[in-house]
Formats: sequence, structure tokens, C-alpha cells
Amino acid sequence: MRDRLATLHRVYSQRSGITPRQSAILAEAACVLSQRGIASPVIEATVEELEAAFENPFRSPVIPPRSIFSGFILEFPRP
Repeated sequence: MRDRLATLHRVYSQRSGITPRQSAILAEAACVLSQRGIASPVIEATVEELEAAFENPFRSPVIPPRSIFSGFILEFPRP
């Protein structure tokens, strides 16, 4: 079950147009994956939440893509 969660997390985190809710569930899945000795029902519930969030036809607002930082920083003139 843990392998299935890892696969779903990898696949869903690569999708574009992720909603805030989906992002939160992905973060929760990452937290579950990072812990050792976690109970099976918790892993199963996380898998179900991921599948429900990404297979739901009703779309929430999409997180807008961020602009890429160019690395160009303007220097303020000195007085």
C-alpha cells in the first residue's frame, strides 16, 4: 500500500494546474511517506484522499504559476 501511495504522489505532483486543496493533500501524503512505522489505515485513507482529490470532476481555483526569478537584481543608488 505504501508503494501505491508513493506512486500516486509522484504522478499527481507532476500534474499542472493543481488546486490549493490538491496541494494540501499532496503535502499530507509526503508527510505520511516520510514517516516510518505508520499504521496501514492511515496510508489507506491518504490514498483514498489523493484519488478523490485528483479524480473529482469539480474543479477548485487553480494555483497560478509563479514567474521564474531571472536573477537580475537592481541596485539602489547610494545617497
